[in-house]
Amino acid sequence: MIVRHLLFFCALIFIQINAIYAQVKDTLIFKEYNDDGDIVLFYVQEGNKSWPMVFKAKNEPSKDLLRGDIVEVVWKKEKLRNIDNDLMDINQVLLDYSKLKDGKVHTLRKNHPNLLQYDKSSELKLTDSYLAYLTAYLEYYIAYSTQPLIKEILKEKGQAKMIYQVDEITFKNRPYMVISLETNHENKQSVIQWLYIDNENRKLYEYDIFNEKLIEFY
Repeated sequence: MIVRHLLFFCALIFIQINAIYAQVKDTLIFKEYNDDGDIVLFYVQEGNKSWPMVFKAKNEPSKDLLRGDIVEVVWKKEKLRNIDNDLMDINQVLLDYSKLKDGKVHTLRKNHPNLLQYDKSSELKLTDSYLAYLTAYLEYYIAYSTQPLIKEILKEKGQAKMIYQVDEITFKNRPYMVISLETNHENKQSVIQWLYIDNENRKLYEYDIFNEKLIEFY
């Protein structure tokens, strides 16, 4: 009887362990692939929540996978340690993925191939790869924005133009990259929106100039 109960208890533990680390399949929104650090990360979003998975899939994303695309991911939970052997907050490992549907950025690029013009700063030197990283945020914002002015500008297919400048700033003791998205009318530039990018959590924010606060943009 004792042996039977012991075997039953061991079986329950085995089932629980396997349930915790079982593979899961989800349909999510792709946000970003980041291979700059010691651990490669694949950022995804569901609703108003975004988070990174540790990338362990066989194939790196192609250039055709853009922010906002719908992807099917296969992942599992795992206790992960960083290069210093410290336990990480991230506990999801991406095993495989496939794109299911293009997001709105594809349409934006198709309809407006020459939409954005970068106004270079004489002080801030950006590499081409980092500028592409920032531009991906900007394209996503424009494609999904509900701002009337942005929608009005995009009606001019093939002729729509927007200018952007980039700067570094500290807001409430936290560093951000700031994009000033502007329009140029009769040689007069006016700001459409200030956008803040947090390089630590990779989140994008609109700056509410009247209330002096950041509003996360999903």
